Amino acid sequence: MKNGKLWLRGRIKEPYFNIESALHAKFNIGKTAVFKYNDKIILVLEKGIKINENEIKTAINFEKISEIKYVNKIPVDKRHSTKVDYNELKKLLKL
Repeated sequence: MKNGKLWLRGRIKEPYFNIESALHAKFNIGKTAVFKYNDKIILVLEKGIKINENEIKTAINFEKISEIKYVNKIPVDKRHSTKVDYNELKKLLKL
């Protein structure tokens, strides 16, 4: 528990799932993706989301977001329509 917040995460592969969970709990936004690249934590949102980036950073102050990037649509695994396809996302972002 940190800062009076208890996060029950269970077994997860993506270490930044807690950021996505916090964003979904605080704001009613669509799909998000968070990953680490070159020692930077990158948050990816779909274009068209009307949200203040400072509000996002304040809401998730337990992690330091380095960059917020936008794509038309966050790609998902073809077998699981909710699982982000991080390899395809990195290609879209030219990383």
